[in-house]
Amino acid sequence: MYPYISVTVSGSPLTQLLEGIDNKQLDLVVCSLDARAYKDGLEHRELFDDNVCLVVGRASRHWDVEGPIRLIDLVEDNWIMPPPGTLTRSQLDAALLDAGASWLRPKGETPAITTLQALMHQGDYIGVCSEAMAQYQVALGNMRILPLDRTIRFGPVGVIWAKDNTAEAVRLFVEHIAEVVGQSTQRQ
Repeated sequence: MYPYISVTVSGSPLTQLLEGIDNKQLDLVVCSLDARAYKDGLEHRELFDDNVCLVVGRASRHWDVEGPIRLIDLVEDNWIMPPPGTLTRSQLDAALLDAGASWLRPKGETPAITTLQALMHQGDYIGVCSEAMAQYQVALGNMRILPLDRTIRFGPVGVIWAKDNTAEAVRLFVEHIAEVVGQSTQRQ
């Protein structure tokens, strides 16, 4: 419908993405929603609520484990975590503290699902990602979700755009993605 529209997929921090909306380099951002989504001049639409999941690859000794597993019992394992300061990492760190683990030193840190996916097949690691991504990876047979003794809330995922951006393409994209996500949520 709009052949002149391009889509950029980025692992950039939300602050940089919001700057892209402010300076009109980006029309909208699909991301985790936090307090910044309520900033003056922005509109947002929540798409779904997500959780943080722990995942393992076929090389993990936890591949066939039955649950639930206590989070505290995994502290000595080899972890691949998101970088400090990301929402996923902050939520995981809070859950670890709540479970009684005051410090966990990861073997690696990456914000990229492709890097996490590659590492998960190389050794006995526990990875961390959003539940939506984890379910997708499970459906592909790439990973398994570790059944934990608790839910680690990630928060809402949604779309953010500038209030003054009245482009029809933006409105149609927001409507379309909300419809697709709604259909996907109903199938689960």
